[in-house]
Amino acid sequence: MGQGGRTQRVFGSPRDKDRIPFESICKSIIKKAENEAYQNYELVESLKNVIYEPLKDKVRDYSEKIESLDESFDDHFKKLKQSKEKLIGVDSNYNHYSKQLTEAMKKIEYKSSNRKVDFFDDKLFSSLNSKMKTVDTTAKEVESKTLELNELVAKYKEDMESKIIDLEKMEGDRIQAIVDALNQMNIFQTNCDMNNKYDSNNFNQEVDDIKTDQAVQECKTLYDPAPMIKIESYDFQQYDELITHEDIEMNEIPEQEEQKHREVIQSYVDKIEEDTLDFTKFEELMDMKINRYLFVTIVNKFSKPSLPSMKAHNNLSKLINCCLKGCDKNADSEYLKNLMIAASEIYYDEEEEEDSVIRTYITEGIRKSSIWENSAIWGKAIFKDFRDILMKFKIPKDHQEEVNKDEVLRNVFFNRLQFYVEKLAYFDMEEELLLKIVDK
Repeated sequence: MGQGGRTQRVFGSPRDKDRIPFESICKSIIKKAENEAYQNYELVESLKNVIYEPLKDKVRDYSEKIESLDESFDDHFKKLKQSKEKLIGVDSNYNHYSKQLTEAMKKIEYKSSNRKVDFFDDKLFSSLNSKMKTVDTTAKEVESKTLELNELVAKYKEDMESKIIDLEKMEGDRIQAIVDALNQMNIFQTNCDMNNKYDSNNFNQEVDDIKTDQAVQECKTLYDPAPMIKIESYDFQQYDELITHEDIEMNEIPEQEEQKHREVIQSYVDKIEEDTLDFTKFEELMDMKINRYLFVTIVNKFSKPSLPSMKAHNNLSKLINCCLKGCDKNADSEYLKNLMIAASEIYYDEEEEEDSVIRTYITEGIRKSSIWENSAIWGKAIFKDFRDILMKFKIPKDHQEEVNKDEVLRNVFFNRLQFYVEKLAYFDMEEELLLKIVDK
């Protein structure tokens, strides 16, 4: 009901019943984005801690065993070296005592033949014989130690060869697990794509299948689990990559010349109730970015959203169509959001009867513009809008500890996305083009 109990019939503004399919489209797109984020999270979660940690434990165990064997080998090597040095000393003593014993034996044989036995010589013989026994005992001990050391070296060699074989097998298992997991990831991605494309209701079943997949379980990554993608990870282009030659030219326009352009554009807006408007000339003016900028600025400053007549409504609609055509022709996405909002707010009320009014918004006059078929330029417009939000977004200091910035920004992005989808769907943009915009 309008003022004074008058009824309004509204044209050009989506009513609740008209919004249902657009909201449905928006929700399905948001659901698809949430599914993709959840799928990515599930993939990361399902590929975690099964290859790296067990292999690291195995390598650590083998490293400890090898270090133990190295220490054992070093210990035995020292013993071998000591035994070798002792053997050299014993061998030297053996040669010395052997020489003395030979000489003593010659003396004994000589005295025995002469039937003369010297007590001193007998004592020397006994001493030499005792030393020879000591030498034999030491030689046997060295021989035993040498045999024991050779056995230890052989065992060390056998253990090392076994450990090397185990390590080679472990490396082969690791590589095979990675190959299996990569193959499974390809299958998983294909399933996700098919799932998103045809029926998002099958997603939970898809996740359950992935959770129980052996190859996935054997190859998990090292990423920390997170409930959502961090805002900082959004891949936004730098602003300097979006600057066009028109932006540069507009920045170089002197203030006096800009004022002249402003007066020309203002003259067209001031005459929207007249029949003298040259729309062909105005369309040519909209080829320049400075003129598009000035026109959008003037329209946004309308003191009242209500237009004085249907002629003014029709003429303003044509002027906005010229500006949209200039944006489309020059791939200029900068002012599309402002024009779309202005068109949704400016209207003309026509009395139908004493108690009713027909309200017609500018949106009705710009529905046939080709701009609504250009998904690329709207994708760029949404992207720049998101970029501006990210650059300017701040949380009040007194709420910074209470609020999750990533979660807030995520909600802001999805709400803004819903705004664009509802508006573009109202202007009859095809659902396939809407999905194409969101997929980007």
